Amino acid sequence: MEKNILKKVIIAILTIAIIVIFVIIYKNSRYVFKDENKKYEQNYFVEYSEDGNAGVINRKGEEVIHTVYSEITIPNPEKDVFICSIDEENSEIINSKGEKLFENYNNVSALVTSDGNQEFEKEVLKFEKDGRYGLIDFSGNVVVEPEYESILSLKGKPGKLLVKKDGDFGVVDSKGNLVIPTEYNNIAGDNYSTEEDGYTKTGYIVKKKTDEGIFAGYISAKGKMILKPEYEMIQRISNYEDKDNIYLIEMKDGKKGVYKNKKRIIENNYQTITYSSSSNIIIAKTTKNNEFYKLDGKKILNKKYENYTLAGKYILVEEKDSKQLYDTNGNFISNFSYKSIQDTANSNYFITIDENDHYSIMNKSTVIKDNYIDLKYAYGDYFIFTNEENKVGVLNVWTGVVVEPIYDSILKIYNINALEARRENETDIYSSKMTKVSTISDAIVENVKEKYAVIYSNTQKLYIDENGNEISNIKIFDNKLYSKVQDGKWGFQDKSGNIVVECNYDMVTELNEYGFAGIMVDGKWGVIDELGNVVLEPNYEIESYYFPSFIGKTYLVVNEVVQCIKLGE
Repeated sequence: MEKNILKKVIIAILTIAIIVIFVIIYKNSRYVFKDENKKYEQNYFVEYSEDGNAGVINRKGEEVIHTVYSEITIPNPEKDVFICSIDEENSEIINSKGEKLFENYNNVSALVTSDGNQEFEKEVLKFEKDGRYGLIDFSGNVVVEPEYESILSLKGKPGKLLVKKDGDFGVVDSKGNLVIPTEYNNIAGDNYSTEEDGYTKTGYIVKKKTDEGIFAGYISAKGKMILKPEYEMIQRISNYEDKDNIYLIEMKDGKKGVYKNKKRIIENNYQTITYSSSSNIIIAKTTKNNEFYKLDGKKILNKKYENYTLAGKYILVEEKDSKQLYDTNGNFISNFSYKSIQDTANSNYFITIDENDHYSIMNKSTVIKDNYIDLKYAYGDYFIFTNEENKVGVLNVWTGVVVEPIYDSILKIYNINALEARRENETDIYSSKMTKVSTISDAIVENVKEKYAVIYSNTQKLYIDENGNEISNIKIFDNKLYSKVQDGKWGFQDKSGNIVVECNYDMVTELNEYGFAGIMVDGKWGVIDELGNVVLEPNYEIESYYFPSFIGKTYLVVNEVVQCIKLGE
């Protein structure tokens, strides 16, 4: 249903020659799919024509499957395998040569997650035989014999498949190994993953039916039983500082407690238990009162409190008409006279709000107090403040005001220790040391890589590094051509600074990872390749806040899935 709606939207958009772009945050980053700890390059893309039909292009922009199908699924973006729907009832699986694949198997299909989300398993495909299901790899080799009633990709655990046999569920991996035997009523991933480890440490919450009801247990990522299915619920604490241990909130007889691996560290005495990742403590609540624990199970405060607020390394508790501030080790800091407290990204600082709605900065050793009507943490020891005249500036906790309050707004640039300060149509860029780097009118600020950003307008362009210092695009990208602004016009130069494409355009983009860049004249976009050859004349109107991206003669759209819209033949 969602795909049909998308196709209708695309048809309507292209009919009036305006393509509506989805906001692209990382325009020039690589499109990579991560399955546990393996990365998959995006070698193939679904392409949609003006009439809404689907085809496939490769990363060179070459059309390898003509846009004649109603829909196309690419299970693995690296593999030359495409599931092509002819109509609602008929489909075929082909490669880029048009050769039919897996004809010796029945009903071969991509594996979707158990919640129906459009995320496909990258290593195997499902097939059917005599009403049972098995798995084959992309070369057509049988990985799992057809012995299961159903097979689904396990949500939150890519590379692992949820299989059903004789009414019970188990787990196999994409190599065909049985990870969990088929003896459970339900199995789900615990939603634990990290950028460094991917899903390799994600465990399993299993549920098993007994004469007394259905009970939950926990199995580690390696298939080891940590807690037997004896609990009414189990939830993993997402603690990323201690990756070697597993912390589990469980409930038994209606009361909750906490395990560290197989050892109980907090007894089953509580109605609710929550974990604060910013404070790295556990909050255990009875019917009326709250108690606080460290991750080793040690109680932080001896008293029980009805109301509390967490702010990084600090706990604000209320007792009758008084408030006290403690650190998360249980040390008393001070009595507290403010209305409320707010967390910041720096656990050493917190923000207070008094009865007059004025903001202050506090930590153990200092208080920064003024008639601020707003305060936001920037980075390091810097805070963005708004004064009573509704003007915005920056202060250093230890040295005072470092950027005068003359701006309408100041924002930290995402992933970078630098600020964009705006007033009317001008934007000032400040580095991590609060040095003004540049002023650009009608500026757009966009992240181009993890630690770089570009600030540009129709006539100016500035690249900055992770500390806000100006840097050349030649040092950021490894391309054959680089965008160049000269006398308000745009073109391209090589790595040595020689002009390769004359600066005759109103705007251009950088070459993307596929070797294509956008060129714009009179508000219309076209495409050049990495040699500076015009692939597509600038005849296409594209409504885009950020720079658009192209692959050959197609417009690259990045949303939940990566797709291309054909612009020219």
